[in-house]
Amino acid sequence: MGIQSRLPDVRIPWVSITDFLLADVDKYADFIAVVDTQSDIKYTYGDVRNHVRSIGSALTRKGFRKGDVLCIYCPNVPEFPLVLLGTLAVGGIVTTCNPHYTAEELEKQMKLAHVQYIITVPECAEKAVRVAATTEIKAVYVLGSAQGCTPFTELLNDSGFAFPDDVNISPQDVALLPFSSGTTGLPKGVMLTHYNIVANLLQSRDFIYTGRPSVDFVMGYLPFFHG
Repeated sequence: MGIQSRLPDVRIPWVSITDFLLADVDKYADFIAVVDTQSDIKYTYGDVRNHVRSIGSALTRKGFRKGDVLCIYCPNVPEFPLVLLGTLAVGGIVTTCNPHYTAEELEKQMKLAHVQYIITVPECAEKAVRVAATTEIKAVYVLGSAQGCTPFTELLNDSGFAFPDDVNISPQDVALLPFSSGTTGLPKGVMLTHYNIVANLLQSRDFIYTGRPSVDFVMGYLPFFHG
């Protein structure tokens, strides 16, 4: 006899991650969405929506198209979800990297994932620039400043006018490409679709959300890069 949950089935909508997460932003535009307790940097839901559009527009101006891959090579930073959602919103794919990777480890993943753009922090910038010279990477953006890198603010401060509102994103499209740890062999890219992530969010929602905006908090203490 099969095992059946006593809980009702979870209905998974047929939408992209960004459509799912940003659908009700106007209702909560002034509520805090992301806060970094070290720097006290905060982004409201309205900020997130606007920055997603700016980043998506800036990437589009650079020639970034649906199916292209961007790498986030950062520790846990408040800009992480902005980059993630901004890339996904224009049909891009995000791969994430351990910020402690050596240049050699980074290069392998960049080649396997065919990464075109990389977002990093000053502490990792030298390795990112070195790897960019031997891979398909077109530009390295840095949160702050570092030699050989373009400031991330160039993406963040874009007008948003080039955002492709007509891009067709299917829930079956690959959204995230995290790599396995390589415990039983070489690291491998794991293709996660928009539908996968939306389903996971809904399946875990009742464990972390009580329905009280500005009262419910989720601590992001695990590495964001880890799938």
